[in-house]
Amino acid sequence: MFRIIVILIVRGINNVWKRGKYAELNRNCLCYGLILLALIYYNCVIRSAINSARRVLSEPVAELEDLRFEPDTSVVEYFLDPDEPTKSRLPDAYIIGVRKCGTLAVADFLGVHPDVVLVDKELHYFDNFFSNGIDWYKSNMPAAADYQVVVERCPSYFTNAAVPEKIFKTNPDAKIILGVRDPIRRSISEYAQMEKEANGKFFKPYREFAFIQGNMGRLNENWTALQDGLYAKHLQPWLRYFPRRQLFIFKAEDLVVEPAKVLKRLQVFLQIRFYVSAAHFKANGTGAFPCIVDPTDTERECLNGTLRAISVQHPRIEWGIIHNLKIFFRQPVNDFHNITGIRFGWI
Repeated sequence: MFRIIVILIVRGINNVWKRGKYAELNRNCLCYGLILLALIYYNCVIRSAINSARRVLSEPVAELEDLRFEPDTSVVEYFLDPDEPTKSRLPDAYIIGVRKCGTLAVADFLGVHPDVVLVDKELHYFDNFFSNGIDWYKSNMPAAADYQVVVERCPSYFTNAAVPEKIFKTNPDAKIILGVRDPIRRSISEYAQMEKEANGKFFKPYREFAFIQGNMGRLNENWTALQDGLYAKHLQPWLRYFPRRQLFIFKAEDLVVEPAKVLKRLQVFLQIRFYVSAAHFKANGTGAFPCIVDPTDTERECLNGTLRAISVQHPRIEWGIIHNLKIFFRQPVNDFHNITGIRFGWI
């Protein structure tokens, strides 16, 4: 196109020059020049649009997940083949922790998905019963069809440095799901759970667990409620065996305020179709995790099993204790951010 335009311009100028019509030459040159500039601009815009379209179409599906439309689960039904053969097999994914970070809630949320089969209890195979052998482990697996995803939940796995290697050698392609939470709030929640389990018996104040000899001078860094919140330390053994693409991290805080968004990302991660959506959730207004409901239920009653994680009343903690905890956790939280590339905004 440009070659033809240039040839026409040169011929026009040559013809006009030969006739000696200089005024007409100037006028024609100006017209041809403007036409040429317009064509150049038009060509650049079109080429840019075409290149942009090509880049978008060549992007991997994972980068375009937010552009997908979720199905309206109130009207879309999934018909499963009752004759689909099932068999027991090793889990496809593990919810490994952390305790008091929504692991039970996210398991309940996933459990309503027709393509997900949950292991119905914490087996503790890789931390407590590994000596029982792989046959024992397999005998405790639920039956699942080939298209379904088997998920095991055991929050204590995350903080046991020996577990990642065992899981990798048993199941190297497994996907790992990790829930985390503000480590200060998490430690208080764990303390509140311990107090509740004491069943009304005398229980030491939080201060006496968190500080050596109960004073404010030195933190008891060996207390498990604090140790479990050192996420960067506990994550490193997992990253020695499992690449980052096999790891899904969610914030418990997000699971409270926007569970549908977390579940959307999780369904992409597990490579299962979109099913669990905003229509499945009912907030309870207490700041605890929402429950799962049937989207077709006009009364929106919680389904059985999704209220097991009942919120425990947290004790009031003095400002001075919180200040010391912030100093203790500030660097570990920053390390965790650097390792994962996620900014958590806790401290």
